[in-house]
Amino acid sequence: MANNNKASVLNYLLEHSDNDVSRAALCKKFGLSKSRLSELINLIRSDGYTISAPKRSGVIRLENSEGINVLPEIKDSDIRQWLIIFVLSLSESLTFAEIIFSILTLTDENLDQMKYLFHDSGNTAAYDNANLIKSIKGYYIDMLEYPDINVAKDVIQVGAFRKDLNELCNQKLVRVKRSKHTTYQLSSRAPKIIPTSEDNLYEFCMKYEDQASSAGETEQIKQIYNKINCLIRKEKDNAHQSQFGRTEHIDTTVFSEFNDHKYKTNLLEIEYDGSTIEFGTGLIYYCADTSKFYVLGKNISENKICSLQMDQIEIRKDLPQTNKEFHNNKYYEIYNELFSSGFEDKAYRVKVLVSEYANVKKRFSDLMNVRSKTNAVLRPISNPPPGCDFSYVYEDTVRGLSDFADYISSFGFSAIAVEPPELRNIMIDRYKRTIKNYEGADEQHF
Repeated sequence: MANNNKASVLNYLLEHSDNDVSRAALCKKFGLSKSRLSELINLIRSDGYTISAPKRSGVIRLENSEGINVLPEIKDSDIRQWLIIFVLSLSESLTFAEIIFSILTLTDENLDQMKYLFHDSGNTAAYDNANLIKSIKGYYIDMLEYPDINVAKDVIQVGAFRKDLNELCNQKLVRVKRSKHTTYQLSSRAPKIIPTSEDNLYEFCMKYEDQASSAGETEQIKQIYNKINCLIRKEKDNAHQSQFGRTEHIDTTVFSEFNDHKYKTNLLEIEYDGSTIEFGTGLIYYCADTSKFYVLGKNISENKICSLQMDQIEIRKDLPQTNKEFHNNKYYEIYNELFSSGFEDKAYRVKVLVSEYANVKKRFSDLMNVRSKTNAVLRPISNPPPGCDFSYVYEDTVRGLSDFADYISSFGFSAIAVEPPELRNIMIDRYKRTIKNYEGADEQHF
């Protein structure tokens, strides 16, 4: 019923997008209390929709969502398929029974159950749904003394998982190897799942809320946050109440194809920008500003470090030579210095004067918190000269002056680049071109 209410309210708001809708009218139309309507609006927001609701106005407005990647409703089958992909990502291949047992043992207290069930899985019959259910039920009756256990309702829906596994096979996300005990493994099309702890995910959500106005507040980061926040269903007073699902906002196709090669241990022969080169992979990262994957590593052919856009790399073959670059500390140092996706051979120590106007100081403080702790600092100006409009100095070590200049430009007169000269020249050149455009605007006929 709750989902129906949410869908009904969302559909109504979509039909009246960019128009003010009365809260009272919505409550009356769908038989909702004021507090219940507020809950539904927050749920709709968590799916990625933008809803404005001025205080004490009595109206809400759904902003036009055209072009926004909105999180679809998460179905039970989505979560089951995510669990299948998750357990397969931890093993080279598994039988269906092993998939079921692995899902049952995602929590430590079920390890004994896995051993017990495996003891009965040596014959073909154990791979049938009925025999799996019988084996699981027998465990709960004999070992845990639950005589009235309903496996499908209280433990695991074996039949539903079989159906979802077949669907993943039909989508070519999972490969099948037919034999006496048929096995399954992920294909190169399957999304790569990198396990992380629920504490880390919870911390990510909390940090986002604290730093919502920082440099990382791009549309992509908002989408990531909204989807993780929705999937985890976190409770602010209890980080352990979590649920996990899958996110689909990042196109992992190119990463999946890259992952089919031995880039961690071997050099690669790749085609990039019209040239064939030998390449040693150092670090792979994702940039939210561009929605692209990048590969930071060494062009062995020219003996220089570079950053390559992954979707423009064509891998010719794995080479026999050992890759000595993978996860070398120098690449982590470079990554900490990157500002957005811009890579430069040289890192610059930047210095910016910061005023206390509006939330400028807070945004630089948030930026400092998300940048490398060893590089970034925001310090007050001691004994500022009379008439000085600036109270703080922000310092950082940055690769990508042009991207950093974009960020400084967003503050207008409230932030001034002092060092290095290269950054000052970029800012001065931009302001000159802006002034020139304004001076010529009245001469144009539009």
